Amino acid sequence: MQTPDNNSNQSNNNQPSNSPLAEFSGRSLFFVLLLTLIAFVLMSSTFYFAALFETVIDEYGSVPDPQVILDNQDHLINLMLDKISAGVGAWPLYMQLLWMMNQLIILFPALLFLRTRRLPAFIHLRIRPVQPSYLVYGAFIGLSIAVIGDELTRIVDLIQPIPDAMGEQMAKMLSYSNFQEFLVLFLTICVIAPFTEEAIFRGLTQRWFERNRGVTSGVLATSAIFAFVHANMYFLLPILILATILGAVAWRVESILPSVVIHAVNNTLGLLLTNKYGTTDPEWYVFKGHIAPWWLVIAGVVLYFSLKRLFENAERDGLGGHGPSGDSGTNINTTA
Repeated sequence: MQTPDNNSNQSNNNQPSNSPLAEFSGRSLFFVLLLTLIAFVLMSSTFYFAALFETVIDEYGSVPDPQVILDNQDHLINLMLDKISAGVGAWPLYMQLLWMMNQLIILFPALLFLRTRRLPAFIHLRIRPVQPSYLVYGAFIGLSIAVIGDELTRIVDLIQPIPDAMGEQMAKMLSYSNFQEFLVLFLTICVIAPFTEEAIFRGLTQRWFERNRGVTSGVLATSAIFAFVHANMYFLLPILILATILGAVAWRVESILPSVVIHAVNNTLGLLLTNKYGTTDPEWYVFKGHIAPWWLVIAGVVLYFSLKRLFENAERDGLGGHGPSGDSGTNINTTA
């Protein structure tokens, strides 16, 4: 990557705040991410409070005297956690909607910030239309990463065994028994979460790091934050690799839409296969406890050629790392 044009960067930094070319400070980014975290915690607390309320109603038939709840709080909390881990089938509709809103709410602080600063969200969140071919490549990349990530998780399991209870709990959380439950899971995990997470991480956050710390630092720093937020040591390596590819694709195409497809396909595959096979591996997929070598070879080849074609097409179409000023990807975001 080449050294940026300092004059170009200086002119961009001097843009008025209501210009689409204007940027914002690292302090502003930190403030937005902090508000995002607070919004997520508040909505999560609302969801847990709703679960506790439903638990109390199930246990007593109505809301008892507060002292009764305090005297039995440990028992009620355990019942509440069991209700949550039982999955969407054990939740009333309003709890399902609260869970869905928990994923949607993380985008609101960024949208509010950009609107207040009069900055175009479609630029700063990288919500840029792309040709359908980029989305098709994204789908193939998502499929291949799901297979490779599964094998990486199995390798990690050899070093640090994943508790059986964790796998069973995840299977419960992803299970559905009717169309409404499927729709809630699909919209939350496969539509809303990929879009909002990509907009916040590969859009707002990564773009700031790219512009102020360089493209490589931007992709790696955002991937590390993404993995940290997901807070699961057993899946840390697959998440880091997935996040790095998501970041590279979003930068190269200057749009989160292919990354959203990658993210969505990865999540959708997990949702569908978990409901079909549970925690049992299908014989056609595994070989001696690991992903069959032929599937890994196919996944590796598909991943390589899909990324190669996507990057070549982006180069042909003149895409890649465009900032608000329209700078080319080889010419920006390399100053400290």
